[in-house]
Amino acid sequence: MKKKFNILIVDDQNIFLDGLESRVKKTRKANKIFRANNGYEALDIIKNNNIDILISDIQMPKMDGIKLIMKLRENEIPLKIIVLTGFHRVQDIKPIFRLDVKIILDKEIAGSEINKAINALLKDERYYSSFIKQTIDIILKGKRKSKNKNKAIPILSRREKELFCYFLEGLSIKEIAEKNNTSSTTVEGHRVRIYEEFEVNSRSKLIIKALKYGFID
Repeated sequence: MKKKFNILIVDDQNIFLDGLESRVKKTRKANKIFRANNGYEALDIIKNNNIDILISDIQMPKMDGIKLIMKLRENEIPLKIIVLTGFHRVQDIKPIFRLDVKIILDKEIAGSEINKAINALLKDERYYSSFIKQTIDIILKGKRKSKNKNKAIPILSRREKELFCYFLEGLSIKEIAEKNNTSSTTVEGHRVRIYEEFEVNSRSKLIIKALKYGFID
């Protein structure tokens, strides 16, 4: 018997939730489906239940999807995440992409793609709706072209800022994990994210960029 998962879907429109819940049920991958209308409700459900997969819209009142995902990352809650968005512009997709969300669906066609998306998620693969894939290609192309030219100051989460100094000091992944009572896998994930944000591939280059952007004196 194939494993089934507890899935939380988050959107501020109940009619949309009804339709998406129906589609998720048809995938036959859900053990139980939970619903929330904003990030605060979602965090409460996650706190009190064993959630495996989060499917969340980005634009929501009170707490949006970006802040919800950042909260999960800061608290090291290892959920598999699918993001839904009705916007395809670079400025809309870039904040999601920078959080290293591997599955981003066009909200208009999310129902028809949800089965493929969940399959990709469970295989730890990336999956983007076609319009979103085009936007991500533009983001990646611009990133390659820009290099250091007009580069925005890197943005780090609260947790990444806490670990940043350890990476600069040259501590090993294991040492950082022990100091912070967390796993080596989690620390390595943060290291990869920070290196990507600073566009570097070594500690020495990270130090140079940190000096350039004023992260250290």
